[in-house]
Amino acid sequence: MSNATEHRQSNIELLRIICMLFVVMQHFWGHALYPELQSSNDTTSPAASFITLGFMYIAVNCFVLISGYFRIKTTLYKFVSFTFLVVFYNFLCLSFLRIAGGGTIGRSLILSTFINCYNNWWFINWYVYLMLIAPILNKAIEQFSRKQLLNAVVFVSIADLILGYLMNMDNGYSFIHFIFLYIVGAYISKKPALFDKLKRKHYLLTYIICAILWGIIAYVTSGEKVYFKTNISYNNPLIIIASIAFFNLFRNIQFSNSIINKIASLAIASYLIQDGIGRMLYPWFGKLFYNDSVLMNIATMIVGGIVWFIGCSFIEILRQYLWWGIEKTATLILPLHLKRVRKNS
Repeated sequence: MSNATEHRQSNIELLRIICMLFVVMQHFWGHALYPELQSSNDTTSPAASFITLGFMYIAVNCFVLISGYFRIKTTLYKFVSFTFLVVFYNFLCLSFLRIAGGGTIGRSLILSTFINCYNNWWFINWYVYLMLIAPILNKAIEQFSRKQLLNAVVFVSIADLILGYLMNMDNGYSFIHFIFLYIVGAYISKKPALFDKLKRKHYLLTYIICAILWGIIAYVTSGEKVYFKTNISYNNPLIIIASIAFFNLFRNIQFSNSIINKIASLAIASYLIQDGIGRMLYPWFGKLFYNDSVLMNIATMIVGGIVWFIGCSFIEILRQYLWWGIEKTATLILPLHLKRVRKNS
């Protein structure tokens, strides 16, 4: 979910870290502590639980905005590296679930690791498609005039909002939503002066207002038939506006920090492991840590999210060392071919 760049911008890397923490905390909140939030018939969750979710629900959109802002540079090397990442965590999560369920690691599990490995995470599935189509999108974006690029944003947004949101076809869990956010991110990078007209305090205020308003509307309409269509959607207009505001809040904060850059490179493990073993993790977490106090649950979510992030980061360090070893071995076996591939990446 990140592009390797020669000089990483620490402000965006910090945004990645915060958004990944939001993803992890959002999952603990909505799947473990308040699983009723996932139901269109929810009439029991307090208003504060909806508002809290609203502040975190922008994370997924921000990741795609970042990809569009920098543009995904797809190469064979990067695609293979990303595939190894997914296969590694797919095997790790499936092995854990199999052993925890009293089974053993055998041929069927190994085959399951490779077959449809991307499909075990909905975000990864659509991101892979985005990687594949990125060269075409990038070419079009670079050749578009300002008016053409703006028209592309408008037309794709209409398709995303009408088909995905108003007609309740996908709730933002779709490729068209990813393309829309990617183009918006690219538009921001090509026309930064337009977005620099607002100060950081304006973007912060916009983010807070949209998150609270989303939460209030979600609470008021919970239990109604329109609930999923109007609220639990990544392509909800309020969530889209809040996501763009949150992204721009960090965009103009300029600083450099190698530690933050390194931590950001480890972040994806938190999502892959958490969602990979979610069907066993979430019920356990909710049963063990749920409290009648919303404030206590917020504290539990924050602490649990940070601890989970740190633990998974250590696993990702080990995976990166393993990939480094595979690279070195491959370099010895196929030195000329690999050098040629990496040179073009």
